[in-house]
Amino acid sequence: MAFLDKVTDMGRTAAKKSEEMMDVAKTKLKISENKSIMKDFEIEIGKLVYAKYQKGEALDVQLLELCEKIKEKEAENSRLESAL
Repeated sequence: MAFLDKVTDMGRTAAKKSEEMMDVAKTKLKISENKSIMKDFEIEIGKLVYAKYQKGEALDVQLLELCEKIKEKEAENSRLESAL
């Protein structure tokens, strides 16, 4: 009987550990999903800021510098595409 009780306890322990691991995996997946959503929001913010820059609207100095860098890369891409 003691052997069967030990096997049963081991089975319960394994099932509990498995459930805990699934909970951790679900939590990590949710965190990853949230980070992805946050990244989408950041991209959308960036698009809105750059649209304001293109219209000549006033921007924070740091944002202005980043927009200038984007503009430089766009020009570089245009040059590269025309060389193709």
